[in-house]
Amino acid sequence: MVGPHAANEELQFFDEKKKLDAGDREDRTVTIPAGSSRLKVTLVWTDPPGEGLQSDLDLVVVANKQERHGNMPPGSKDFDRRNNVEQVIFENLPPGEAVISVIAHSIAVAPQNYALVIRVS
Repeated sequence: MVGPHAANEELQFFDEKKKLDAGDREDRTVTIPAGSSRLKVTLVWTDPPGEGLQSDLDLVVVANKQERHGNMPPGSKDFDRRNNVEQVIFENLPPGEAVISVIAHSIAVAPQNYALVIRVS
């Protein structure tokens, strides 16, 4: 679903019915139009009960030749291994494309579904 909002703002919502198993990934490409400079991507999933994170999904965003990982500072090669909500925010992006990947790092119980929100403004 795509919805226009304020000038130069676009929201995309993906409530995935496809489930990811360990090693699976889904990629999406979004366009950063002229006049927009901010990309905010949020990944969430309902983790099965258990001690610690049972399903570990990774959010990876590549834009303007830079790669960022969910909840990690710019330039970090690490991944968040504790939370079932991950977010990447890019500021001052030039027009072009960004590739957003959701990668199933580890799945302990069963294939995992997720929701993804992409905001370009």
